[in-house]
Amino acid sequence: MAIDKRRLDTLREIKNAIRNKYAFPGGYRLIVTLEGEVFCTDCARKNFRELADNVRADRTVEVGVHWEGEPLHCDECNVAIESEYGPTPTDAEEF
Repeated sequence: MAIDKRRLDTLREIKNAIRNKYAFPGGYRLIVTLEGEVFCTDCARKNFRELADNVRADRTVEVGVHWEGEPLHCDECNVAIESEYGPTPTDAEEF
């Protein structure tokens, strides 16, 4: 599973991250993680106060793109978050 994430350290960064569902440039779907929990941007927007409280408490809140691997599921609404480039091929499939 390949996820490229960056840590959000301020409320302004959280607001900017959840304001849009897609990364610019590229238009890749964003995900938000909170200490291992995964949220779609819709649920991250609904849980803004929880995310803000966690940033204030110096917990790890990150935004990123799920590049490849099996689909992730939002821990709030259970929607499948497909990877941008599909599942990671196994060794047998590469040959």
